[in-house]
Amino acid sequence: MTFADMDKDGDLDLLTNSGYYKNNNGTFVKIEGNNNPFATVNFGSNTMHTLVDLDNDGDIDLITSNSDDGVLLL
Repeated sequence: MTFADMDKDGDLDLLTNSGYYKNNNGTFVKIEGNNNPFATVNFGSNTMHTLVDLDNDGDIDLITSNSDDGVLLL
């Protein structure tokens, strides 16, 4: 599980192995379908990830790793 301000609204959103959750004034709402930037990512069950702007371009990058595929940068 990791937190980052994905939608740039000043509060931290949540990414877990089970999904992406937008922080809506303190209530986390699961984002699904085309609105979920991670909809095509298969995290698997044994995954760790972090969200950070690695290339300093203003958008959040995903670093994820699991026991099957090693480390991935998305």
